[in-house]
Amino acid sequence: GIWLWGAPIERRGSSAAAAGAPDYVLLLDTEGLQSLCQTEGHDAKIFCLAILLSSFFLYNSEKAINSAAIDQLSLVAQLTKKKRV
Repeated sequence: GIWLWGAPIERRGSSAAAAGAPDYVLLLDTEGLQSLCQTEGHDAKIFCLAILLSSFFLYNSEKAINSAAIDQLSLVAQLTKKKRV
């Protein structure tokens, strides 16, 4: 699933805040790719949705990022291009 961490965090010093409009950050956390109890399709959908909801994306890995991880990220990036709103 996708988890929303706490309340929005107000960014101070941003250009939007300087113009008078508040600027907030929401932190999302998702389950990882290659989960043991879900299909690849489920993982890809969760990952794709998280990327579409985000302005920035950070990839966290338990181990070194290998070619299989790069392939999975590439697949999800291609999916998001096709699912753009």
